[in-house]
Amino acid sequence: MTDNGGGSSGRGSLQAVYGLASSVLAAFFLGFYFFVFVSLVLVTLTSHQIQYAVQSLEFGERGVTLATISRMRSQISAIDYQIGDAEFELDDLRFELRDDGLDSQEEADKQEELTAKEEALDGLKKKREAVFERFAEGDRMVIEDIISKREFLRGFENWLLRTVFRLRIAFSFVEMPPELLTQLLVLFMGALGGTVHLTKIFLDRFRGHGNAVTDGIRNASYYLFRPLLGAIVAFCVYVLVKAGVLVVSLPTGPDGTAQLNPFFLSFLGIISGMLAEDALGTIKRAGSAWFASSEAPHARRWAHDELAAIVISEDQRRQLASHLGVTTTQLDGWMNGDMAVPLHAQQTLAAWFQQPMRNLFTDIKPPRADNEDGNGERAGGTPTETPFR
Repeated sequence: MTDNGGGSSGRGSLQAVYGLASSVLAAFFLGFYFFVFVSLVLVTLTSHQIQYAVQSLEFGERGVTLATISRMRSQISAIDYQIGDAEFELDDLRFELRDDGLDSQEEADKQEELTAKEEALDGLKKKREAVFERFAEGDRMVIEDIISKREFLRGFENWLLRTVFRLRIAFSFVEMPPELLTQLLVLFMGALGGTVHLTKIFLDRFRGHGNAVTDGIRNASYYLFRPLLGAIVAFCVYVLVKAGVLVVSLPTGPDGTAQLNPFFLSFLGIISGMLAEDALGTIKRAGSAWFASSEAPHARRWAHDELAAIVISEDQRRQLASHLGVTTTQLDGWMNGDMAVPLHAQQTLAAWFQQPMRNLFTDIKPPRADNEDGNGERAGGTPTETPFR
């Protein structure tokens, strides 16, 4: 008679070993991912804040550049080093003057040397103040904050790149083009969101919601590639934002262009990484809407009175028509309700005017559009042209 008890016990022990090994491996991956991605997010977000603070500074007709801030930082660092040495020497002299063994001549010499060094220290402090003398008090505080962040960032970058990753390169994120820095921030936040998703799965296993063997050993590659998926999906969502499907921006910057909010993009990146499957569904629906047949009856709607009442300048009218790839006559027909508006144009107009589509378009065909053939033309083939209201 065969004893199966030993075999079952052996398989149970083997599964326990596999479960422990998978848990240790998963914990290692998660710890490594959190360290790397949190560090990279910290660096890119701080760099983004420094760039935006520098861009927001204006003095007269000339703005302060990052190079100007770097020169000021070098000057202040050198002066602070001299001030530190001078204060150290003063402390030594004051200690020596407390020595009761000094005769009157030695004490007088030490006192004279102390006075000279105090005057030199005052001169260094005035020299430091002179670096900021052309700036207003509020601007000076902003510049000092930028310099402080720049010092922290330089030290952290050197430690991260040279000590942790062993990269012997001179590189600074703050000197990167702002657009590229924003894209890296989105990628890193997406990867961090994917890591948060993995952490939830890891903890669920210990709450009885998963099997340590099947979720760990069999899906070890999931732990390896899930942050990468989060980064890619976050970047795709970012492209949708830049394409105008979602319009969220900061106030206009010094150069006259709208500045995308880095904190909103960070939020967008991390939720895209955490909910990559849902985000992929959103991307798929957006793509399906754009590539859907233009003859789909549910996709074509007419302008609501709220859209027809919007007044824009002639330059904006031409710019909007160019963005849509249509003539100004066709744009007028869409906005006045004389012509049916395709779905992609509805989405663009809603994003342009920052209004929900349901407020701007209706499924009810207005009476004035009854004689059209659905392409914005009268029965005779001449495009309709209604004065824009």
